[in-house]
Amino acid sequence: MSKYLGVDQIVAEIEPMLEVVEAAYIIGDYAYGMDTGTIELVICGDLNQNKLGSLIKRVESKINRKIVFQITSCFLPVNEAHLKLI
Repeated sequence: MSKYLGVDQIVAEIEPMLEVVEAAYIIGDYAYGMDTGTIELVICGDLNQNKLGSLIKRVESKINRKIVFQITSCFLPVNEAHLKLI
């Protein structure tokens, strides 16, 4: 299922940035297994938002889904459903 959703493409694109990525999570509907067309992604680390934004746009065009992302410290609310990618 993850390959169908494009998760493999997301991981492949952020892989070169792994030295500054502590973790990456999918949250929201996709974490619950619902394909709503929008993937919510939380990336923990010290990343360049513009560079990540251009990578995300490239992935969006490959998987035909919208990706909403945020860069943050590695904190997720306990009650937030999530799927850890990295």
